[in-house]
Amino acid sequence: MVENIDVETPYGNMKIPTLGHVTLMDAQTIKIEPRDKTNLKHIEKSIYDADI
Repeated sequence: MVENIDVETPYGNMKIPTLGHVTLMDAQTIKIEPRDKTNLKHIEKSIYDADI
């Protein structure tokens, strides 16, 4: 579901799995652990903008 969301970072556009580890916790929860914590705000903005 989030694999194809583009994230605008200072280094260019990247997909969420490139920026961190995505885990499906249960039927309603997706956990995203960014490799670089400074990208968290960019990931969060992209998910909100994707309106999923």
